[in-house]
Amino acid sequence: PSCIRTVETGNRAIYLFDCWHKHKNAAVRVREHRATCCLIESGQFRPVMEPLVITEYLLINETLLGEVLTLNDSPFSRKFVVHARAPNDARQTLTPALQTIILQYKEKFSDTYLHIAIGSSGAVLMTEETLDHDRWQDIIALALAIETTVFSKLLHGE
Repeated sequence: PSCIRTVETGNRAIYLFDCWHKHKNAAVRVREHRATCCLIESGQFRPVMEPLVITEYLLINETLLGEVLTLNDSPFSRKFVVHARAPNDARQTLTPALQTIILQYKEKFSDTYLHIAIGSSGAVLMTEETLDHDRWQDIIALALAIETTVFSKLLHGE
């Protein structure tokens, strides 16, 4: 991580930062990418029973992330792959409302990749590096929407 920016502290903490990450494609070529990430830490994520990773491609190292969740054929499942060690628990987090929020962001920014990890203490969102302040606001808004949706569903069954 580099260029860490504190957006909010208190009951909820939000940080933006830039980083390098490696991606191994199907041809087993490793490429490095620059990314902009948003970390949101909040007690609202406590009800998440099983961490999950949402990505736009199949990750090679499933040992750390668990198996691929089998999803019904939908716009979300055609765009994203979801990994979790306990798929049944992870499905409780990955509600249709959460899928819709993620798809809406992806439709607005179809030219950039999106990876999301959600756990019991928060979420990390990673997208292509950007210096555009408006894009920073959009990724923060997505993080907040994910927090609200996950908390609402898991706590209230909505």
